Amino acid sequence: FSRHKGLGTMTPHELRLFARRHAFAGYTLIHGSSSSSSATDPPVATRHHAVDWNFVGKLRPRPNKWRIEVDPTGDVWKEWGIARDAHGQHVYHERWERYPGGKGDSVVLRSAEDGR
Repeated sequence: FSRHKGLGTMTPHELRLFARRHAFAGYTLIHGSSSSSSATDPPVATRHHAVDWNFVGKLRPRPNKWRIEVDPTGDVWKEWGIARDAHGQHVYHERWERYPGGKGDSVVLRSAEDGR
């Protein structure tokens, strides 16, 4: 979509694809630590959304939670959704990897309206 200067230059098909994008920001609280937990009791992260693009008309009924599996270097980790399907499988799984040299500064944003 980088060639577009605004929504008015997109075709109807491109607008439908663009509307499917999802972006969010917030803060994450982690309970437990990767050094003290075992594979059967990994740390649990809870993400609280402060910004949610692709909002579907009502707030999430609960924050997103997942279990964390970190490799020994700390540069690769997996998220395993806490929720499970009818077969006992995690409803989602994501693998993350830190960019080389990516242990830099962080950016923290807060809503001026409600102070979160």
